[in-house]
Amino acid sequence: MNKNNYNNIQTEFDWQHILPKLISKMGSKDFLGDLSEILQSISPYGSSVVFGYFKASSPILLYSDLSDREQHSTLEMYLRGGYLLDPYYAAIQQGVPEGIYQLTELAPDDFFQTEYYLNYYQATGLKDEQGVIIHLSDEVSVVISLGLRDDFTEDIDEPFQAVEPIKFILLELIKKHFQLYDLQSLITDQQSTKDKKFSNNLNKAFNNFGREVLSEREREIVLFILKGYSSKAIAKSLDISLETVKVHRKKIHSKLNISSQAELFSLFIVSLPMLDKDADADPLALYLSKFED
Repeated sequence: MNKNNYNNIQTEFDWQHILPKLISKMGSKDFLGDLSEILQSISPYGSSVVFGYFKASSPILLYSDLSDREQHSTLEMYLRGGYLLDPYYAAIQQGVPEGIYQLTELAPDDFFQTEYYLNYYQATGLKDEQGVIIHLSDEVSVVISLGLRDDFTEDIDEPFQAVEPIKFILLELIKKHFQLYDLQSLITDQQSTKDKKFSNNLNKAFNNFGREVLSEREREIVLFILKGYSSKAIAKSLDISLETVKVHRKKIHSKLNISSQAELFSLFIVSLPMLDKDADADPLALYLSKFED
């Protein structure tokens, strides 16, 4: 199908015939694949990845139509800690309501200049993202992530216009699917004992990052920077002046011996494996200690 004709498809889509077929697949392994095909057919988005998110551990991959090469280049880094910087993950942690969200609706103001965006999005040809967020419980959420690739050139105004009439029905169908599907067994199958330990410690590592090296305020600012907040947005979030943020950023660079956000991102990524040594410690301090005389 020519994705550049999606506006015509949106006006022709016949939910009356499609929904019964989708309902018949609820609780089966084919449901997510069929749902992804439907969502892609009425939008410019050309790839689908579905993640399960949890309050106390890292996400798991529930479905993907990416090639093996694409999965290796994007999902490995994401599942090993990159997700901590993902606007969709942050939105879930903050209790965003269920719904369909474009990346620009959730991303901080400087997100598109972050190393995370450059490494996870641009480097893989991912131009934009639309996420369907569903909460299964207070502890578990699912995001159906639809990716827009570089080969799409048409302007996007309302990418899911065809979904609007049945949006809430569709969200309930997805929720019902996961109630019928044995999600817990899938989680158990995907995570070895070692992976579970690493997974459960990632959130703790993120919150501990820089704790022993930086002041509490500097550490707060580092986490905002990693997530994609500009100095102006950080100042507003912490209720401090822009000049104060700039002073803290200079001190952070000096203490960590870095000169850019790219270097800060690299420090964050290379520090995560330090979890295996001590999950309760500051992973950044453990990593930097390797280079002390």
